[in-house]
Amino acid sequence: MVKNVRGFTLTEVLVVMIILSIALSIVVLLMTSVYRGSIVSFDRITVQDELAKIDAAIRRELLKAGPTIEGLTVQSTSVEFYAIVPFSKQLYGTYAPATRLRYKLIFANGRLELQINDDAGYMKRIVLGELDDCRFEGQGKLIRYSLTKKNVTLGTLDSSVVLYNLK
Repeated sequence: MVKNVRGFTLTEVLVVMIILSIALSIVVLLMTSVYRGSIVSFDRITVQDELAKIDAAIRRELLKAGPTIEGLTVQSTSVEFYAIVPFSKQLYGTYAPATRLRYKLIFANGRLELQINDDAGYMKRIVLGELDDCRFEGQGKLIRYSLTKKNVTLGTLDSSVVLYNLK
């Protein structure tokens, strides 16, 4: 009498295991490449967002140079100007008269910093951001600047500000 044998042979089990391991390896490789791509994309977006925030801060400060400006000096790593700012100090609950302030955007040691000085010698420092490079260039009423930052990917932003109301 012949018995019916149920189940898989050892060869069939090995073939199925090899096919499953190949399929699993392909899935792991695809997931790894997608993960790496998403890390790079996320870093690129983060760097561009940080550069856009720094750009907005630079624009805001440079546009303060208005018709009351007394001087504008643009160097490769700094921009400096003096402006008369009305109602800039608070004194005894009322605002004092206009004050002459010196604004200076300076890039040094990987940091872009805003320094504001008044006539009395008070200095306020605000760090606008951490950068790898920052270059300014001035041509009349036009100030161009280039910002560079690197985390995993390199991000650059070139921008300019036109000071229309500059004397």
